[in-house]
Amino acid sequence: MPFTVTPSLMKTLNLLLLTFTLPVFAQDGFTPLFNGKDLSGWTANRASGPSKTA
Repeated sequence: MPFTVTPSLMKTLNLLLLTFTLPVFAQDGFTPLFNGKDLSGWTANRASGPSKTA
């Protein structure tokens, strides 16, 4: 059975390529909005009305 490149395989390969190459092009001095652990540094915007919590 010969190896064929299907559209779904191409999508997967492109996604993997972008996943590993885009961080190389990140701008120096970029500060992420979310640290991935908690919401430290975030504040509620009281001007937009009352905030709700779950």
